[in-house]
Amino acid sequence: GITGGGADSYAYRDSDGNFISRVKNSGNRIALYNQVFNVSYSQPLRDDWGTLVLGFYASSGGVGNNESIRDFDGNTDRSKYRYRSLGLNAEYHRALFQKTVERSPWLNELEFMAIFDGDYENISVAKDRFTYPVEYMAQGQNSYGLSMQLSGAMLNNRLGFILGGRYDYHHGRELSSGNILSKDNIKTVNIGCDNSVCYSANSYRAGITYKIYGKDAVINDSEDMPEHDGAIDIINAKLLFGKSYKSPGAVYLYHADYIGALPVFNNPNLQAQYAKTVEFVLSVALNERKIQTDIVLFVNDINGSVGFNSNYIGVVAFNDEDIDSRGVELSLKLDFKPVIIDVSYSFQKSTRVFQEQLASLRIPETYGFPEHMIKGVLGYQIPKSLGTIHFIGRYIGQRTGHPFNKWGSDNIASRYTIKPYFLLDIN
Repeated sequence: GITGGGADSYAYRDSDGNFISRVKNSGNRIALYNQVFNVSYSQPLRDDWGTLVLGFYASSGGVGNNESIRDFDGNTDRSKYRYRSLGLNAEYHRALFQKTVERSPWLNELEFMAIFDGDYENISVAKDRFTYPVEYMAQGQNSYGLSMQLSGAMLNNRLGFILGGRYDYHHGRELSSGNILSKDNIKTVNIGCDNSVCYSANSYRAGITYKIYGKDAVINDSEDMPEHDGAIDIINAKLLFGKSYKSPGAVYLYHADYIGALPVFNNPNLQAQYAKTVEFVLSVALNERKIQTDIVLFVNDINGSVGFNSNYIGVVAFNDEDIDSRGVELSLKLDFKPVIIDVSYSFQKSTRVFQEQLASLRIPETYGFPEHMIKGVLGYQIPKSLGTIHFIGRYIGQRTGHPFNKWGSDNIASRYTIKPYFLLDIN
């Protein structure tokens, strides 16, 4: 077992309580700070050519100036972690077709939207785990994206649709020959762009919204109230599907440090992660939308998920794993001002996909993903427009723990679970 051994260390003990050894860098409290500055400007264009929105953001963060990680003798053996990010974005919206008075039997509304975003991120990461204290260095990487989308309504606003696509480009830092791992360690290697890791990705999304009951279909979360006499305001069904892209985090790409006592071998050759998603939503609004309930069924297939694996010396970042996730989410919102209640429950089964000969040997569940989650929000609008106070409770269910936390390997014999916990926030 593990017992506390002072503010900056823990001790391993046997079943009789006898001391075995200490574990460095455990039980430390680290203060993180994050700062974000965001500004945007919106300008309608002439002759009904739409609206242009320009934005800029800057963010930074890291550990506090008075915080550091120390070993059990009180010596500082970690330097500060820092990141800085700058970004630009531009949005363009234009209504291509709109008939609100004289209804068209086919097309009622059509809108075009285009978004460009780009950011430069500078991150300080551990350069060499064997130096004392660990030396940190700055790494820069660029990302750009362009997305376009058409949305509209047809058949007397009974049927809504969304169709969009996105292109992303990622350019990582320049690599030295020692950073380029062999193809045996990773799924794919894409070295180029002046000896840097770079890749592009295409994504898409599509969806339809069908009004089962009510005057008008709810398109793009419209707040228009249906006009009829029943207790049910509207019933909507939505079907959404798409493919999304996510670049690996800097910790996996560049950070060469420790997880507890295990050395981490970073992998700057990691490729993009992709997720294919299908989602079905049934929404019902009652009593002038004071009562709303949703039922969501979803399927997520993730290809090339990034994680850590053992290389017999420590752990190495890789993206050679596929994950299948299935689930359902139920939600209920009651809006009886000044009191607002919002409750949701979700069940998600997330499993790792293996070859047939490995399926019975490996841990089947995705590490750290709870099957059951419950969230409840109690809001109260303070009189005289003084604001709103929210009490937010979250129940996070039992999860499968990462085997490296208990000196195990990725096999079914090393499987263990982490107990559920509860969080309460006041905003």
